Amino acid sequence: MAGIVNAEEVKPLSDPDNIYEDYGWTWPTSGTGYRTISGDYGEPRSGERNPYHVGIDIAVNEKPVYAVADGEVVMSGKFSDGAQVIVIEHDDTSINGTPLYTRYLHLKLGSRLFDQYDSVSEGDRIATSGNTGGVKAHLHFDINEDEDTSPEFNDSVEDTIDPAYFWPHFIDSFALTSKSDVETNEHDDHADYEDPDRYFDQILINYVGEKEFDKWFDALEESERTVTKLKSDFNISDDEVEKIFKEAKEKAKKKRK
Repeated sequence: MAGIVNAEEVKPLSDPDNIYEDYGWTWPTSGTGYRTISGDYGEPRSGERNPYHVGIDIAVNEKPVYAVADGEVVMSGKFSDGAQVIVIEHDDTSINGTPLYTRYLHLKLGSRLFDQYDSVSEGDRIATSGNTGGVKAHLHFDINEDEDTSPEFNDSVEDTIDPAYFWPHFIDSFALTSKSDVETNEHDDHADYEDPDRYFDQILINYVGEKEFDKWFDALEESERTVTKLKSDFNISDDEVEKIFKEAKEKAKKKRK
């Protein structure tokens, strides 16, 4: 998918060129609002790191969120603004032969059902949609092939792939239930999501203790919520962090056997 798409009119590849339509991926959510796109892929965004929307916003509130295909969770945690996230590396590959990644953002607090290194199957319920991160309730969903947990979409870089490639006929049927029937979401600023120091993995949260972590998190201004400060305040060394994640990875491998 090299090259910048026209942000004013993003359309799926025409058959038979579109290999993604044949993947048969599961739609990422269900229930009231699952057919309503409140934020389009590629739509202009002002005042954000990405001038174009890197994914789609689906107008669901506290509805099931599903893994769209088989894969492994590579991120499961929360950002410094409170936004809950899961990122999956899929077994399916892109047109270039590289792994595909999907991101699910603004999940309901405490609803994530999988941790990093866990395997997921297509259709597994992985969380519940919500409004974490200070946004109106919706599910932000995007796809990329760059192993990118904070993809870019600007005039020189297009990390993400239009979801319409994967569900062209399904999304086309949304025409009558799109933005005209729902108040458009206030744009969510993901500027800090590219900073790994502002992301807290559930594995590290569990090590600290959920209640203790929440107390620490809520007592700080967003600008102060960093992994560096967490390690300092809880006296956790870099060696300990490395050991924590190594043990979690080994435990996940044993669970698969």
